[in-house]
Amino acid sequence: MNDAAPGGQRLRGRLRLLLVFGVLLMIGLVVVLVASRGTSCDDSATASLTVYVTDASGSRVCDAEVTATDGSEVFTLEPFDCSYGGPWERSGIFVVHVSHDGRTAASDAVEIRSGECHVKGKRVDLIVSA
Repeated sequence: MNDAAPGGQRLRGRLRLLLVFGVLLMIGLVVVLVASRGTSCDDSATASLTVYVTDASGSRVCDAEVTATDGSEVFTLEPFDCSYGGPWERSGIFVVHVSHDGRTAASDAVEIRSGECHVKGKRVDLIVSA
């Protein structure tokens, strides 16, 4: 009987070790699954700037020329449903310039930051007046 007791203790020790290992393995699996679900980026592109232009009366201007500069780089924004968008997925500090019928306007500096998957685009409203 004395020989059976040490074997039983060894078995219980191994079972405890196996249980601890199993718990740690499950925790690791949960961490991996949660981390992989947290960042789900898609293939879409986000405009860094979305610009809306109005005239002095408040009417929207849909045929302006809109550019954004970041240092020495100049980007022509694309018209879409009477707004202007671009550059795409670019962070930086931009100044937006609008030209329409000989009238111009410019924005203050607009800082665009990168997000986890896409830039954090901003809306800019500008008024062209005489």
